[in-house]
Amino acid sequence: MEEIPIAGRLTDVTKSILVAGVPTRVLDTVTFDLPSRKMTALLGPSGAGKSTIVSLLAGMDHVDSGFIQLAGENLTQLNATEITELRRKRIGMIFESDNLIPSLTIEQNLRLPETFTKEIIDESNFKKITHDFGLVDVLQCFPHNVGLDIQQKVAIARALLFKTMILLCDDPVRGMARNAAREILSLLRVCVREFGTSVLITTEDPSAAAFADRVYLLSDGYVKGRIDSPSLSSVLLAMNSFGYGEE
Repeated sequence: MEEIPIAGRLTDVTKSILVAGVPTRVLDTVTFDLPSRKMTALLGPSGAGKSTIVSLLAGMDHVDSGFIQLAGENLTQLNATEITELRRKRIGMIFESDNLIPSLTIEQNLRLPETFTKEIIDESNFKKITHDFGLVDVLQCFPHNVGLDIQQKVAIARALLFKTMILLCDDPVRGMARNAAREILSLLRVCVREFGTSVLITTEDPSAAAFADRVYLLSDGYVKGRIDSPSLSSVLLAMNSFGYGEE
């Protein structure tokens, strides 16, 4: 069987945090791959460890033990400057909210990375992406003038404009109406299909996870199962089979 290229890999990753001054394990020997140029979903309830994994992959936190490989680099061996450089050049991040600077217009938010990367946006690409994402009419608006779904479109478009290799999305459709969520997830599929971006999303919603090429079921800091080429029915069946979410 042909080996699938990977964009990232966690190997036996363990992480604890302090809760009321007491060390509490949130990840326990977690191992999984992020296939390259695919969309991967981490599906789990609140407190399962999803956001912790995103923080570790982004180099914003450190493992207690284990290894993380991302974009060909071993994050556990990089210093702070090297991690910042990796994040600036190759990794994009999208959160549930707070992706944009409120005092800047949508267009200014889209162009903001030019200040840090010294890379100039291809204007023809800017016009195409803002048109395809339906952002042309809101470019001069401020983030508070548009809905969360539009803000997420801007965050995704910005990642594409600066050729992000890996896009880490922490609960990107939480709180959205079903149709708006489907549109955002479809745009993330566009990132994979047309731009070759490797996408990771976290979610509590099985229907959102079913948009991915691969789903990992996460519960209580453990990976409890994996589904390749998922459908909603296969995700729900796997959740039941692996005892996902059981007390």
